[in-house]
Amino acid sequence: MGIRDLLKSVTRRQDDPKDALATLDRVGPWVRGLPRDDPAAAAVSIVSLLHQRVLQVRPLQPERLAATLRLDRLTEWAVSGLTTQYVANAVPGGQEQDLLVEAAELISSYTDAYTLFLRQFEESPRENAWRPYLALMLVRLLRFLRADCKLRLMRYERWIPAKWREVHRIFRIAIEHGCAEERVKMATRADPEAWTSVMREYLDVMLLHRLDSGNLSSFELEWAARRLTGWVEALDLRLTAEPQTSGGFIVDLDGTAGFERRDSGRQSGHLLYFNPGALEAAIDKAKIEMEARLAKLPSSERERILDAGTRVALLGKLFERFAVEAPGNKRVSRTNVQGQARVVLGMEQVCLAVKHRPDFLPQRGGDTNHGPGFTVSFGDTLQFQIGKGSASPIPSLIPVGRTVESMVWQLHDRSSDGIGFLAPAQQALRVPVGSLVAIRIGEERQWVIGIVRRLRQIGAREATVGVEVIARNLLQVQLQAFTPTEGGLVETETVSTNPRNFYGLYLPADERSSKRWHKTLILPRDAYSSYDPEHPLTLVTEKYVYSISLRRPLERQADWVSVSLEIRNRRPTNQAEAAYAEGDSVSQAPREKA
Repeated sequence: MGIRDLLKSVTRRQDDPKDALATLDRVGPWVRGLPRDDPAAAAVSIVSLLHQRVLQVRPLQPERLAATLRLDRLTEWAVSGLTTQYVANAVPGGQEQDLLVEAAELISSYTDAYTLFLRQFEESPRENAWRPYLALMLVRLLRFLRADCKLRLMRYERWIPAKWREVHRIFRIAIEHGCAEERVKMATRADPEAWTSVMREYLDVMLLHRLDSGNLSSFELEWAARRLTGWVEALDLRLTAEPQTSGGFIVDLDGTAGFERRDSGRQSGHLLYFNPGALEAAIDKAKIEMEARLAKLPSSERERILDAGTRVALLGKLFERFAVEAPGNKRVSRTNVQGQARVVLGMEQVCLAVKHRPDFLPQRGGDTNHGPGFTVSFGDTLQFQIGKGSASPIPSLIPVGRTVESMVWQLHDRSSDGIGFLAPAQQALRVPVGSLVAIRIGEERQWVIGIVRRLRQIGAREATVGVEVIARNLLQVQLQAFTPTEGGLVETETVSTNPRNFYGLYLPADERSSKRWHKTLILPRDAYSSYDPEHPLTLVTEKYVYSISLRRPLERQADWVSVSLEIRNRRPTNQAEAAYAEGDSVSQAPREKA
C-alpha cells in the first residue's frame, strides 16, 4: 500500500460511522454496550478502541480528544474494578497477576493516547483549538501515570528514569502554559463541586511513590493511596518555589527521580519544595483518633473491626515516610552471609512441610532455583469426636498424599530476628508482603517460620526479600469445631455435612520475645473468619487433645491469621481415646493449666 492509499484509509477511518470517538454523542452508547460486571472483558474492548481510533489515526483533532476524555471519564470503573479484584484476590502463589497485566494494558493505552494528543498540541498551529482541553488532558494523563506507578509498586518495581522525565515534562508544560493551578472540575454524585488541578495530580504522584519502601502489601498500598489522595485534596497541599521549612522534600523538574529529602545534598537544578507539615499532622491525628476509637470499644467488638490494628500500624509507617524531619535509622545490625535455603510458601504448604519434615537438601548442580517437590502423607493422624453418642474415630479429611512445593533462594544477610534473601524475580513476585514462609537453611533439619516484610525488585531477574523470623520452636496442630448439644459436644458440620476440620501452627510463648510472650495460633484466614466463640475448638496434637478458645487477633494477612488463645483444659491423646470409648464429654474434663 502506497502513501496515498494509506492516507485514504486513514480518512475513511475518521469518517467511519462506526467510529465511537468521532463525536461526543457516539461515546455514551458505545460505553453502555460494555460488560460492566466484567472489567477484564471491558478493558479488552477499550484497549482495542483506543488503538484503532486514536493510536492509528493521523492527524488527530481536538474533537477526538474531547471524545477520548469522555470515554475516559465514563470508563473509570474498569481500571478501579481490575485493581479491586487484584487486591481482593492477592494470595501467595495466586494467579491474580493476570489482573495486573490487564489493568496495565488499559492504563498504558490511555497513557499512549494522551501522550499523542499532547504531542499534537505542541506541534499544531491551531493551538487555540486545543487549549480548552489542555488542563483536563494533563490531569487525566497524570492520573494514569499515577495508576501505573501504583501497579508497579504492587509488583515491587521502580520507575525507570525515562518515566520520571515524562512526569516532570508534563508539569513543566502546565507551568509554561499557565494552567498548573487551574481548577479542573471533577464532579461526582457524592461531591458535585469536586475539583482538582495539574499541581494536585503531580503532587499525588510524588507522594504515592514515597510509598516505595517494599514493605506494604497490595491491600495496604491501595488503602494508603486512597488516604493520600484524600489528604492532598482536603489539605490543599502544594509545591513552592522557595523552601518553607528546614526539612521536608525537594523535586528537580529536570531530574530523573521523585521526592528527595532536603538533607540529601542536592543544591542545583529546577527545584521545587514541599513542606509536609500539614500532611504529617493529619496522619498523626488519624492514627490517634483510630487508636482512641478502638480503645473505647469492648474487646469483642474491637476484634470484629477488620484489620483495624493493621491500619493503625500502617498510619505509623506513613507518619515516618512523610515526617518533616527524617526519622533515625531503626534497622538492627545485619551480617552478610552466604549459602542457600529451602523456602516453602503459603499457609497450607507451610503446615504440610512443618508436619512431616522431609529429608532433602538443595540440589547440587543443575537449576538450583527450582527445587523439586516432595510428597508427604496425612494418613498418620486421626481426629476424634469426643462427645456423647460417638460411634468411631473420624479419619482426617485431608487427602492422604500431598506435594509441598519449595524454592531455593540465596542467603544475603541475617540479623537477630530476620533473614535477607536474593531470589529470582519471577518467584519473588509470587510472594507478596505478609506471606507466611517456612525456611530451612543449608543442612539444618529445623524449620524456621517467618513473615515476608520487605520485597524489592532490583532488576529484571532478581529481587531482595526480607523475612521476619517469628518462630524456631513450633508445632503443626489439627483443630476441630464442636457445637454444644443436650447429649454433649457434637462436631459442627458444614453444608456438605463434612466436619469443619483444619490445620494450624501452634507457637508456644517465648519470654525472650517482645512480640510473642503469649501462646499463639496461626490459622487459615477463612477458618478464623467462620469461628464462633460460642462453639469451642478442639486442638489435636500427637500427645494431647486440648479444648481452647480463641482470643484477640494479632495479625491478619491474605491467607492466614495470627491469634492468641486460652487453653481451657487438656488430656493425653490416649485418655481422649478412652473417654471417647466411654462416651465422655470434653466439657466434663477438669481444667488443667497447659
